[in-house]
Amino acid sequence: MTKNNGKYALITGASQGLGYEFAKLAAQDGYNLVIVSRTKKKLDKVKKEIEKNYNVKVKVLVKDLAKPSSAGEIFSSLKKDKINVEMLINNAGYARFGLDHKISLKDDLNLIHVDLMTPVKLTKLYLKLMVKKRSGMILNVASIAGFQPMPYFNSYGASKSFILNFSEALYNELKGTGVHVTCVCPGVTKTGFIKRAKMEKSRLTKQIIMKASTVAKEGYRAMLKRKRLCVPGIHNKFLSIVHKILPRPVALRISRFVSGPY
Repeated sequence: MTKNNGKYALITGASQGLGYEFAKLAAQDGYNLVIVSRTKKKLDKVKKEIEKNYNVKVKVLVKDLAKPSSAGEIFSSLKKDKINVEMLINNAGYARFGLDHKISLKDDLNLIHVDLMTPVKLTKLYLKLMVKKRSGMILNVASIAGFQPMPYFNSYGASKSFILNFSEALYNELKGTGVHVTCVCPGVTKTGFIKRAKMEKSRLTKQIIMKASTVAKEGYRAMLKRKRLCVPGIHNKFLSIVHKILPRPVALRISRFVSGPY
């Protein structure tokens, strides 16, 4: 365990899945935690477990990240409490499976805010502080869905494509500042993601599904090593480069087949 000197890791979507695994990894390294999610009961359970097993403090923030004000509220609350965020993990995100015209505008906009707007807002809010003190790290969770258009998941895929490109550009911009940004792009992972996305009938569920702990470890280690990009799993690495090899219309047809209903 490393000494954190009062430093905190801020992790969104930390009540389960990847966020929960990221929280344990940061705690193992001696970081105090700020864990964020919509569900207080689940967060309190994580807090109790981590404080019992690791010698760190855990602060719970119950926030609906679909609300435009959530990022600012998180930032203001932690600033008021003089919490020094050294590590930001923008993990919260979800998808909606189906034809876009059958998904409500409200659902789409909520998804875009959770998957795209809130991570960008939190990144920009903390980036200024990190650059000023020349120290800090950010891990943005995108997806292999961000490497190509994703029929049946189009708003999700487009949001993750933004996060991927946003993160890689920041990685380049921040050279020499003491701050770095890493983007991790998982494939299908064993979390609550599939159920919430209502994608049980998607062919994607028939692909290789990785454990959340494995994905989190790869992404977390990539961040500590100051890597630009991490795509966990050999099969996912292959899928992430297919779009570069095939003509775009062909890649799009394959994407529709793979993500569509069976």
